[in-house]
Amino acid sequence: PDAAFIRFLSTGGVDPWTIIFWKLVVCTLFAFSYALYATGGCAGLARSAAVGARFYALAIPLQMLTDIGFTTAFFYAPPAEVL
Repeated sequence: PDAAFIRFLSTGGVDPWTIIFWKLVVCTLFAFSYALYATGGCAGLARSAAVGARFYALAIPLQMLTDIGFTTAFFYAPPAEVL
């Protein structure tokens, strides 16, 4: 579904960085909502973030680079070659 959605938007003339921006915003909102649910609220999320701050500092940029690379790959290559 991700490839079809990105292809649909790119053929409609949407800028690749616009798609990347909104994709990251929506994914961040979903991840934050789940983190709140899984940790039991804001206090639990704050405790978890304090314990894992070193790991988040590495994991978040790596995940963003992976998402950006995966999304831009769909602009320049057929989906079958990307996967």
